Amino acid sequence: MSTHLYAAPPVEPVVKSAAKSTSIGKRQAVQIVKKEYPGQVLKVKEKDSHFKVRVLQSQGHVIDLNVNKTDGKVKKDND
Repeated sequence: MSTHLYAAPPVEPVVKSAAKSTSIGKRQAVQIVKKEYPGQVLKVKEKDSHFKVRVLQSQGHVIDLNVNKTDGKVKKDND
């Protein structure tokens, strides 16, 4: 009886890319906005790079804010 050994083909290691950016979710975007702009969140829309958050402030003003998905920075929407 003879035994034959065969080498298995090389297997590429599975490596998770460190370059993959982490992004915040809708809930986190709302929490960030509420800290900086107290009021009632009326609407949240997800865009490619940011969340658009509409807030009703206590003085009756409605403001639109953009929350960057990558870093969580908030900017007023100038639309």
